Parts: sequence; structure tokens; C-alpha cells
Amino acid sequence: MRPASPRSEWHDAHALAPLLYVGLTILVVTHDLGLAWTIADRVAVMYLGHVMEQGPKDKVFARPLHPYTSGLLRSLPHLSPRHGKLPSIPGRVPSIMDMPNGCRFKARCPHAIDGCGPQTLHSLRALEPWTVWREE
Repeated sequence: MRPASPRSEWHDAHALAPLLYVGLTILVVTHDLGLAWTIADRVAVMYLGHVMEQGPKDKVFARPLHPYTSGLLRSLPHLSPRHGKLPSIPGRVPSIMDMPNGCRFKARCPHAIDGCGPQTLHSLRALEPWTVWREE
């Protein structure tokens, strides 16, 4: 399932259905949040190779804890009419040659604090087993 594929999420989900029906566990990496919603029980949201948030899809999509997840969900197109531009996540993606230490989303995060610095990432348990990553 390539991001540039002209196939719809229905076709992708339909292609995976036989594997899901027999009880196989499948790891699907996708940029298509609609496909993730359709086929997944759990999701992990990644930014620059780091998991920002993971948990049951209904909790992550309904009440995201990490600002990156919130930004992704706000930027999805809706069928209802909107006024103005589609929201986007402000800032620039860091260069792969100059990755920040600690939370890689810090430079673009509207909620960044000093504690988001170069420390080691630890998990913050909000609702077991729903996890959001932060600095400690």
C-alpha cells in the first residue's frame, strides 16, 4: 500500500480482509488514516521514525494525547464545507542531517516546554495501555 496509490481505502481494506478473517496479525505501515481506521484495532502514530502515540484506534483518533496526532487529525479533509484553508501543522520538518535530540516534534509543537529537550524518551501512561511519548 503505497501512499501514492490510486486505489481507495475500501480496495486496500478489501484486499486485507481474507488475512484478517483467518485471525492473522498484520503490521500495516500507511499514511492513510482512513485505512488505519478501517482495518486496525490499534494504531501507532510516528514522526521522523519515532512513535509519538500508540493505543486503541478509537481512543487515539477520538482523543489524541500528542500534539502531532492532533495536528494530523485536524488536517484531514472533511465532507462538510469549511471556510478557508485546510489546517496544516506549522513549521518545517528537521533535516535528516540535523535531527533534534529528544522529541523530534518539539520545534513544531505548540505545547513544547523546556522538559521536551534532549533527555531520553520515556512513556507516560495516560490510560493503560494507551501511551504518549514525552521527555523526562
